[in-house]
Amino acid sequence: MSRLCSSCHDRTSCNTPRNFNDNRIAAIGDGAFGGAAGALRLLWITNNRLTSISQYALSSLSAVQAIYLRNNAITRIATGALADLTSLKRL
Repeated sequence: MSRLCSSCHDRTSCNTPRNFNDNRIAAIGDGAFGGAAGALRLLWITNNRLTSISQYALSSLSAVQAIYLRNNAITRIATGALADLTSLKRL
């Protein structure tokens, strides 16, 4: 099983949609999107193996407008996990 971590992004392309579909990702590490998170607008993590979203997994994604999580097995989203998503319009 894979884990999405801070080394999974490219700082030079943060304004483009990030697509992590179909990668067997089982967990998103805390702060996985690192310093580039402030510029990220769209995020796809569909068709993976996620079962939960931890409190800090999506932290610093204040500019993200849409996160697509379809076809995962998410049963738990921690309290506060969406707190930093101030621009979020679609989940």
